[in-house]
Order: sequence, then C-alpha cells, then structure tokens
Amino acid sequence: MKYIFKGSKVGFTEPKKEYVGLYKDWFNDLEVNQFTSACGAVLTRQEEEDWYQAQAENDEPIFTIHYLVDDKPIGNCGLHNFNRGSDHAEMGIVLGEKDYWNRGLGTEAVRLITDYGFAALSLHAISLWVKSFNHRAIRVYEKVGYQESGRVRDFYRVDGEHHDQVLMDVLRGEFYEINEHAVRDQYLTGLK
Repeated sequence: MKYIFKGSKVGFTEPKKEYVGLYKDWFNDLEVNQFTSACGAVLTRQEEEDWYQAQAENDEPIFTIHYLVDDKPIGNCGLHNFNRGSDHAEMGIVLGEKDYWNRGLGTEAVRLITDYGFAALSLHAISLWVKSFNHRAIRVYEKVGYQESGRVRDFYRVDGEHHDQVLMDVLRGEFYEINEHAVRDQYLTGLK
C-alpha cells in the first residue's frame, strides 16, 4: 500500500472509489453515525458516490485512514472550510470500523492530520465541532492539544435529549509544544 503519509499505527491514502460501499456502511451504522454531523441520517449508495465525486473535484485534503498492520481502511479524515485570510481550517474525522476503537488509532490519526495541516498547509489554527456526549473523542482531541473554545447549547437532539455542540481548536504553537513535527521531519525534508 502506498501511503501519502503515515505514523506508527495508521497511514493515510486518498479516498478510493472501491471504498464507497464501505464509507456508506460506516455512516449508516448508528453507533458510528451518532457522533457525526449526519446523526440519524441514512445514506444511499448514490449519495455516497456523489460525496466521493465531489471530493475528487475539491481541493480540500480528504484521506482514508488505514491500520498499518493489515492495510485495512478504518476511517476518514480531512481538513475543510479553509479561510486563507486567517490560515484556518476545520478538521473532521470518523473511525468507522468499531473493532479498531480504543486502540489509540484515533489519537494518532488526529495528531497526524493536525500536523499535516500545520506543516504541509501552513495553517495557523485548526478547529473542530464535537458533540458534548462524545467523551472519548473529546479526550482524544485534548491529548493532541485541542481545547474548548465555545459551545452551542442544546444544539443536537438525540434519543429525545438535547446536547451541546462543542467548538474546540488548537493553534500551531500550542500543538508543537506537546507534539513532534512528524510530517515535516519525515516528508518535508527541505524544511528541517
């Protein structure tokens, strides 16, 4: 498998048309879906193919996350909604393969996509939105250096209960205070 970049546990490739059915299955699994912005929605294969085609025509970096031991695709992540005036983007991630949860793979993937945004794209800040009940994801983001910077109260209704939408962000300097320059050091050799 040829990876665009990788860490010790996960590697990133571009999205592949052959994975469209897999992507659809991830987002249609309610246990996975409850943590995404599509919460409760059921996607058709055509909708997922339309998403894939839109990504192919878009210049935003979207990646499939693979587990390096067996090259299995386990999720997607990317950077979206670029604001070049402020060097800011939003990060999104989903680990669709539940058998790979709680192994540190999400933490490494978040660290890598954030490092990529700062090192390869010269971003100054990266933010994300997370549901307040997604405690596992919030812990991952905090480990990598993200911190809560705002919230929209009672934004989501899940199973009859309202939950906040939490805004988290990290600045380049804050990120590199606790994380290595893995992408720069491994792939951008001219910048060392």
